[in-house]
Amino acid sequence: MRPKSPLLFLFGLIWISVLSAPSLAAKQDPEPPRNEPSTFGFYPDSEDGLRDFLQTIFDAMKREHSEDGWAHLNDRFNQILVIPGAKKWLASVYKPSAAREIAAAHRSTSPNLVAELERYDFDQLSEIKVTRVEFTNEQAALSSGIQFFVGMKNPVPIYTAYLIDRQGRIHLIWVPFVYVQRAFRVLGTTFWKVEDDKRPRCGIAPALQHLLLHPVFVDGQIMQQKLVDPKPPVLRPRASDSPGPRTLVLLIAVECDGSVMATEYVSGPLELYKKASEIARKWRYQITYMNGSPSEVLSTVTITLDSDPARSDSSSEVRR
Repeated sequence: MRPKSPLLFLFGLIWISVLSAPSLAAKQDPEPPRNEPSTFGFYPDSEDGLRDFLQTIFDAMKREHSEDGWAHLNDRFNQILVIPGAKKWLASVYKPSAAREIAAAHRSTSPNLVAELERYDFDQLSEIKVTRVEFTNEQAALSSGIQFFVGMKNPVPIYTAYLIDRQGRIHLIWVPFVYVQRAFRVLGTTFWKVEDDKRPRCGIAPALQHLLLHPVFVDGQIMQQKLVDPKPPVLRPRASDSPGPRTLVLLIAVECDGSVMATEYVSGPLELYKKASEIARKWRYQITYMNGSPSEVLSTVTITLDSDPARSDSSSEVRR
């Protein structure tokens, strides 16, 4: 019997390859990247962009009513919020010593933004406040005194955000945001830092402080009543070119003896941060006790500076 034509045999192989190509492509197609920003739409690198992104998270959370739904949302948003190639990115932005420290904090901190936000009553949410903090060079960033800019060799914009409820209370979102690869990410580091050797002992042995002292969040009205030293009128520096009152929101760390040991910028005029920090550090509160032991307190403090002493005012609002 005469063998089949080589051309017919070759044609058959090509036809089989064509038929099987889609299924093979489907098997070999890689999974979508973990940090694909288009999953929830594109948000521009701006204050409005982050505000819209946070609003998207809130809207998605409102639609979910089960624990499984919350967990699924948390996983989906966390995939976006993680900085892709974080170690390399941090090395490009921070000096080596600072990059190593922040990288260690970043690895040990999952964004978990949804898990944090679920404690809020969205029906009481009045406004989302977002601030973009940006400096033109390393020296300007360093002189600002803002903690998360210390150690930067290549300053990049950082965003802070907080919520205001219908009673006017401030609820700080406890992570700074950065914009990397066309999406907002969470920089896994703390807002504040107090050196252990500078912390007051409050009768607690140094070896036990890290076990017994844990920051707690106290209601604003209660914390206001705990303020021991009165708040004097504050004069806004004349060098500022903007008339009228100027308001800053700061994070403060109140130590176990009632003293303010650390502050961090949240929002307001950057050039007035150091002045506002100096004011807050002079305040002293009654000691806060938890389970019979002195406790550290974290709070958000609102300070309004004005050129007219008769109109000057300082007030504190502390996040529960």
